[in-house]
Amino acid sequence: MPGLESPQEVLQKMTDAQGADVLIGIVAPANTNDVLHHGAIAMEQLASTMPSLKCVIAYPRAEHELGQDTLSTSIRTLQYPLTSSETPVFPGMARSSAYKALDSIAADLGVSACVLIAPDLTALDAHTIQLLTHGILQDHCDLAVSVYSVGKFEALLNSSILSPLAGALYGKRIRFPLALDIAVSPAMLTNLANASPKPQSASTSVVRWPSVEAVRADRIVCQTRVPIRHPSQADGFDLSSVLSGLLGSLFSEIESNASIWQRIRGSHDVPFLGNEVAKDVPHGDSIDVRPLIESFQLGVRNLQEVWGLVLPPITLLELKRMTRLPAESFHIPDEMWVRIVYDFALAYRLRTISRTHILGAFTPLYLGWVASYATEVSAQSAEDAEMRLGQLARAYEAGKPYLLSRWRWPDRFNP
Repeated sequence: MPGLESPQEVLQKMTDAQGADVLIGIVAPANTNDVLHHGAIAMEQLASTMPSLKCVIAYPRAEHELGQDTLSTSIRTLQYPLTSSETPVFPGMARSSAYKALDSIAADLGVSACVLIAPDLTALDAHTIQLLTHGILQDHCDLAVSVYSVGKFEALLNSSILSPLAGALYGKRIRFPLALDIAVSPAMLTNLANASPKPQSASTSVVRWPSVEAVRADRIVCQTRVPIRHPSQADGFDLSSVLSGLLGSLFSEIESNASIWQRIRGSHDVPFLGNEVAKDVPHGDSIDVRPLIESFQLGVRNLQEVWGLVLPPITLLELKRMTRLPAESFHIPDEMWVRIVYDFALAYRLRTISRTHILGAFTPLYLGWVASYATEVSAQSAEDAEMRLGQLARAYEAGKPYLLSRWRWPDRFNP
């Protein structure tokens, strides 16, 4: 029986076979049978629409699997090792070693674009790959970010903090700055591979922000609507842990890139490329806001000491006042919410108290915002809810001078 080929031997065969145009990189361990099954379908469909496009699929094998890949005549696959000890917030998020390995493979194959997808393989789909690569191959972008169709009660952490905060600071309004599926140019992939993860004393979690790296490297960014919906990434995860991991990472980026975002004024929409129409999604059931408000009220009672080290007195007084409101009148104004987020970012930078305690104390406030938003948009259409979130994004931009002044002169406010 012939011996199994090593990844280096497989890669050499691919290189000898005139390399490839596109590298499809699965960024976290995936089952080989699933990769080969979904990959074969996707490659067959791609061959019918783009017959000259040469693709290679690279992935890290799931830990419980044994053996090596071999080069197939119908689907070209390659296994790569994950050597990093980093712990992603979600298992499907990329580690540093994934970027480094894929960058090396892309260089050896001489590809013109790389599509990075989540290990659930939802994006291992011919149409999605074609849409994402179009921005790199035809429109000469360096980063094409997926835009997913979501219901008005989905992706609220992204809509309430991640997207509007990153947009206000870095000047590029990107709907999903941490999209699970992106396409990059070889140069942009090298930027991601060489970027150093920001240290987080509060967590071992590491998150890479391609959109931030694109701003840092002055790369061209576009957005692409994709016809897929990922399974919920939050199932089985503690909300406080997810918040701590994502906010800690974003706050660390803000601290490291202060010299960049402080010079940026205003923001602009990142263009949508392609003609893909947003996919209809179920509106979803209304949210029961009572347990959310109860968690907020419990935070007001138990976290005054911690919040008092982060938030100004006027905000604390307003939060106490909200505990007396009936559920149907519960509301957190945009300006107040934005200042709360900015105050926590500053406290994280100044290490007012342990970063673990700072991030942990944020959860009741976030649940309060969700309750406020859900109460406001429960009777609205998805389009109206989207406009409401756009209004919040503008509030982040309007509140940026507050963060700037407190960042530069923190001693002017000492709670």
